[in-house]
Amino acid sequence: MPTLDGDNVTGALMFFAYMVAALVLTGLICRDLLNEYSTTRRECHTQSRDKNGNETKGRRSNETQAQVSIIAALATLSFAALSYHMLNFLIQSYQSWAPSDSLRDVSMSKIWRWSTKSTLFQDFAETINNDPGRFWWTNLALTYTFGWNVYMTVEGARHSIPHLWAYFLLDQILPVSFTQNVFCLALLMRREKSDTTLRTLNPSSPGLQVLLVTTLVGILRTGPSSVGTASFLPLVLITRALVLAPVLLLRPRNSQTEAGVHSQAQSSSRASRLGQHESRWALALTIASIALQIAKGLSESSITELWTGLNSSPAVSALGYDALIGMVSLGVFMLMDDKTTAVR
Repeated sequence: MPTLDGDNVTGALMFFAYMVAALVLTGLICRDLLNEYSTTRRECHTQSRDKNGNETKGRRSNETQAQVSIIAALATLSFAALSYHMLNFLIQSYQSWAPSDSLRDVSMSKIWRWSTKSTLFQDFAETINNDPGRFWWTNLALTYTFGWNVYMTVEGARHSIPHLWAYFLLDQILPVSFTQNVFCLALLMRREKSDTTLRTLNPSSPGLQVLLVTTLVGILRTGPSSVGTASFLPLVLITRALVLAPVLLLRPRNSQTEAGVHSQAQSSSRASRLGQHESRWALALTIASIALQIAKGLSESSITELWTGLNSSPAVSALGYDALIGMVSLGVFMLMDDKTTAVR
């Protein structure tokens, strides 16, 4: 809580804790990915041949290596873009706190004073909600993040991704595209392993899926009107909780009526078809909501106006560009997934 002289020590500690947590979670996930990669590489040395004598395992492994390289490049792009925009936001905040100071004179003591005097979290939240053009990008990014969390909840459970909780915590700290890409890396390497067990899952309640999506959409609509009111920060916290809710409320249970193992091709094909996905209701409504948001934005504003809103603040740019990178990355991953399924 703030001290008697107005210093927001709690906020400052949270700010630094967020950075440390992001680094720790990223390190944990990268360690898991390196372990999976090492295992996959070892298996590549044992190549199987089809009836024509072709090295099918080796050929498929080469394709996987290429896919891993592409997704890793997209993850690097995600992290670089996020770092650039967030650093600009922090610099902007520091310069507004100490307009006469040069960045060359920054010291740890000044950074600490700035972090205790400023309201970084509230400033960020208000900036991305205080203008219709900015809020359009915020709404798009948060809805997309929710949809990705729905997908990650099911696919993470299906493929028994190690430390799945770390991915969800990371995309609560950072915008979603970096987490999305490292999760896609985990899926690619998990599917390549010969001993991967794929679970048969019972879907969550369709009614709960629909309720969760409609609640999120309703809460998001209150964003711009709540800026500057006492309800703003509670609504921000509720929104963050709803974005995280899929892993808590929509996590499918292991099936008790079917065998717990599928072939890789069957599972991949099933997961890629929306109509058969365990969270199809939530995903369908989320996709529809995103499509409506895009259509509404393009009908009410020109592309130039939307572009201006995207670049009007580093905070908005951090979310908006991240959402765009995430959507492009998802498209690339889906194309890879379809190609892999066809080959297998």
